[in-house]
Amino acid sequence: MIERDQAYGTIAEYLTDQLIVTGIGSQAASLFKAKDRPENLYLRGPMGLAPAVGLGVALAHPERKVIAIEGDGSLLMALSSLAAVAHNRPKNFVLICMDNGTYEAGGKGTTINAGGTDFVKTVQGLGITLAESVEDLEALKQATKRLLDSQECAFLHVRIGARKGPFSPPKLRPYEMKQQFLSALRKAPSRP
Repeated sequence: MIERDQAYGTIAEYLTDQLIVTGIGSQAASLFKAKDRPENLYLRGPMGLAPAVGLGVALAHPERKVIAIEGDGSLLMALSSLAAVAHNRPKNFVLICMDNGTYEAGGKGTTINAGGTDFVKTVQGLGITLAESVEDLEALKQATKRLLDSQECAFLHVRIGARKGPFSPPKLRPYEMKQQFLSALRKAPSRP
């Protein structure tokens, strides 16, 4: 299991001009803390929308790599979105599930899956063939680089520890986040 801030910090190290959509609550707060930037869209609610919103952004902007970061509890609420992602399989889309076995935004109750759902088998069964699960920092580094460099729809399951202490959501108002993200969409992606 990877400590939460280390997991988000590691993913943030690989972010350049990719477009990011986070789930609500601790996903938004954790990425905001690790690496706030205009290319991040922090959703405010309801739970489970990051895969659908990320899919829409990926389909609308095939020239950009798009990453959606969702929690395990929210992802369970979005299984129909997983089916839509698998049906479309945009080559520029990576979905990351940060799994700590709790509903953090809802009072830290245990999720219904609590380690019993094999997310990798689930997405593979739906048709997303490039799917991996990691539980240590070195594996996360390697998988993040590999999946961001891939030219196919990908899924990464990351086993993380629970949040310690309170979390602070991004300080931007929703309309400010929207305007910031729309401005980032208008910029051409950089070329290596």
